[in-house]
Amino acid sequence: MNEPFLDEKAKKILADRAALMARKERDLNANATSNLLAFYVGEEQQYALAYESIDKVIPSHKITPVPGVNPLFSGLLYHNTEAWVVVNLHQLLIGKPAKSFSHFILLSEDHYRIALSADTIVGQISYDETVELVQLTLSETGQSYVRGIYKNNIAILDKKSIIDLLNLEQVEWN
Repeated sequence: MNEPFLDEKAKKILADRAALMARKERDLNANATSNLLAFYVGEEQQYALAYESIDKVIPSHKITPVPGVNPLFSGLLYHNTEAWVVVNLHQLLIGKPAKSFSHFILLSEDHYRIALSADTIVGQISYDETVELVQLTLSETGQSYVRGIYKNNIAILDKKSIIDLLNLEQVEWN
């Protein structure tokens, strides 16, 4: 007899534990929601980023222009003794530079620090992660900065793709 001997009580405990684990997994999948920060770039399109990917949102203030760089980068923002590269979301997402914006959304990863320019901050929205996003076609470069469209009108941005802009091989510098 190779099977370990289990009494009825042990079998019931194991069955109850398996049922509890299955119920917890179902509950986790049913409650797969997160919070997004929604904002406008331009007047028509609403964008969003996951709150956990954002360091801070600050009101717009003076940036230091850097001559000779790609127009995608508006310059440097100094905040709390750190320099942040300002990415002009108008240029990145719409193809036209914006001269002014109301807020900066600060993102960091490893040693990269990026300040995204935003026009109007809408606020927090709940995101149901079980809803399939509408996918967009890739740009000419094969790069998409949008993970997909949520609720037919909110473009969810991909933080990693935006951070990767700082990789010199991907940006055509002037």
